[in-house]
Amino acid sequence: MFKEGLWAPLDLVYFTDPAKGAEWLTAQPGVYPPEAKDAIVDYEFNHSPYQPPGYWLKNINRISEEAVNPALDQVWEGRLTAQQGRISP
Repeated sequence: MFKEGLWAPLDLVYFTDPAKGAEWLTAQPGVYPPEAKDAIVDYEFNHSPYQPPGYWLKNINRISEEAVNPALDQVWEGRLTAQQGRISP
């Protein structure tokens, strides 16, 4: 999907190795503009304050399904306040 321009790859090597980066940034002409490397890759490494947990937290889907979503559901339904629904470490 990243070769078609829908997603950026998740593996770090596609951002740090120029040859691997070229596999998705320039593999198919017209998918990404010439400024894509600066706008996507360089920005992520040099100007992004943090990466979302999905990039570095193992089992993020399981954690979300078993802990985060059930707590949020109770908040959305008015059974808990946001403070009561807070997940403690």
